[in-house]
Amino acid sequence: METTSLLAPGDLVEFLLGVGAALIVWLFWVTSRAKLCTLAAGIEGFSQRRALTIVLAALLGPGIRLALLPWFPPPHPSVHDEHIHLLAADTFRNFRLSNPPHPFARHFGTVYVLQEPSYAAISPPGQGASLAIGWLATGEPWSGVWLGMVLFCGAVTWMLYQWLPSVWALAGGLLVSLRFAVASYWINSYWGGAVGGLGGALALGGLRSWMRSARKRDALLVALGWALVWLSRPYESVPLGLIVAAVVLWKLWRELVGRSRLPGGEDPSRNRLPAPLLQSVGVLAAGVLACLLASAYHNVKVTGHAFLLPYRLAQKQYGVPPTLLWQTELPEPANLNARQRSVYVWSRELQRQRRSSPRMFIRLYGRFWRFFLGFPLSVCLVASLFSHPRRKLGLVWLMLAGAFLWSAFYPFNFPHYSAPYAGLLWVLLMIGLERLRAIAVGKLPIGLFLAVALWVWAAAPVANIAGSSLKECQRKPPRQRVVETLLGRGGAHLVFVQYAPEHGLHDEWVYNGADIDASPIVWAIELDPASNAQLIRYFSGRQVWLVEPDKDGVARPYSRGS
Repeated sequence: METTSLLAPGDLVEFLLGVGAALIVWLFWVTSRAKLCTLAAGIEGFSQRRALTIVLAALLGPGIRLALLPWFPPPHPSVHDEHIHLLAADTFRNFRLSNPPHPFARHFGTVYVLQEPSYAAISPPGQGASLAIGWLATGEPWSGVWLGMVLFCGAVTWMLYQWLPSVWALAGGLLVSLRFAVASYWINSYWGGAVGGLGGALALGGLRSWMRSARKRDALLVALGWALVWLSRPYESVPLGLIVAAVVLWKLWRELVGRSRLPGGEDPSRNRLPAPLLQSVGVLAAGVLACLLASAYHNVKVTGHAFLLPYRLAQKQYGVPPTLLWQTELPEPANLNARQRSVYVWSRELQRQRRSSPRMFIRLYGRFWRFFLGFPLSVCLVASLFSHPRRKLGLVWLMLAGAFLWSAFYPFNFPHYSAPYAGLLWVLLMIGLERLRAIAVGKLPIGLFLAVALWVWAAAPVANIAGSSLKECQRKPPRQRVVETLLGRGGAHLVFVQYAPEHGLHDEWVYNGADIDASPIVWAIELDPASNAQLIRYFSGRQVWLVEPDKDGVARPYSRGS
């Protein structure tokens, strides 16, 4: 994860890069103004080639990340959410929506994983499905992360073209690609925001185009975008759905009012909506309905009920995830194991703190600010407040503020939760950059130097490469070292995990694949000797090990006296 402090170690380097870029532009202005004007005209001409620009933005950041693989390999999963997304991906790549419950589920009871009525992750299916696509295509689940980021960067660039002049769409698309797809945790983990961000960009970009033309193609893009958000971030899909519904109703109303004012006497046709408009609304409604039906079918396969989401069942069984801030606190469920109870107590206490302490909200928005903006883009955001009145940005600001406020009502919040609105934020940022570009003192284009400095400062990933999520890819978690050791020995293994009372809350070792019995390594919670003996008999023929993560994290042969 990115640091939440205001200043990171590489911020000075990024700032100096921005200043250096502005100085280069200034030197061009002083020594060869004609060449600078030619360069600017060339950039603007290139930006008119929309398809090429979108492909460039889609591949720039992900391409750099791909080139860095020899030094920064694909990440190893470490946090709970990454493991459950990989469990979902493993399930989907075997063409199942859930797995049958295991007869020894007590040994596999871990955080955020259902054991009954099916064995499945509690996460929405969107992120797991994207990982499964990459897993099937290349044998490596991180490929799904990479492909998702390619699509996200391309979709945001396409969306910017719907809102902005081409040169600013190009600037924004390249900035998104460099900022999110090289060194952010969105591409260097398995729980990033590419799927939700892709959905939000398609929905809001398609909505902008639909408002002008009411084409069925745009309506389909809106439906597809909303569906991706629903399938990855159901909670965050609510404000997006309200935005879409409000815009559709407003357009229908405006069309009716406009037609009623046309001359035509008693002609009843003037009070009817145009068929193409109604057809496009029908396409949108059909797409949303298809998504909800698919989601209901997934719920049936996982929870047994069409309207019971997996995370809602987890709340009943395990007391996590917590409720929204205005909802009643979840009571502690019975029959939790020690690890599950620790997570429940931790989440309950953090929820209480969020309800009682405004400082928790300050920390939350500080994390968002650090990830999405930082100092350079904050200047652009403020500048957007002074954009030309023809921009009519009040509605954009209202949508964005409402979406981020909505996110704050969930006690645990990370920047990827708000990924559906990243494209909308980038619209404001590029409008702000455009406004700064227009500043001049006499004939000296101060705004040009400032815009170049801010763009380069915001795009340079030096700080993240020096000490953030990208560098984390070089680290092997202790669990991964055990995995590699056991796989190197060959054969099949059963590993009992024995936690000390003070074991770290977020360092979970007991996660398994979709088909536990067929997995080369089965991870199990060490219980009482009788239960352990039954599990050993069930997995007869496997080498049996004991790992104590809080002692040395080394796999030792298991004995009944361990």
